Amino acid sequence: MGALMLAGALSAALAAGAAQGGLLNGQVRHGAQLAQRCEACHAIGQADHGRNSGALAFRVLARRNNPIGLEQALRRIVKSGHYQMRPVAISESDATDIAAYIATLAEPPTR
Repeated sequence: MGALMLAGALSAALAAGAAQGGLLNGQVRHGAQLAQRCEACHAIGQADHGRNSGALAFRVLARRNNPIGLEQALRRIVKSGHYQMRPVAISESDATDIAAYIATLAEPPTR
């Protein structure tokens, strides 16, 4: 499945409230595990601020971008870096999973 098709499927699944589904849940869980590496600078959960004041919280990124935009940005960043962030060696499927996790942070957590 092409990256754009997967991103489109992810966007549709999130919009339809299908985040409870098997494949998407697996992607989100894997993305959350991978995001632990990002915590050195970014707030990766519901927090507003990370360790680096110049690194936006994932929650903020989720609210500013749709899932397709998140995935595209991650793919660019891992290859070229972004401001102070150096390029990061992760696979395209890992970038997709991290984007799936970040997208779940757009909404406040249910209590």
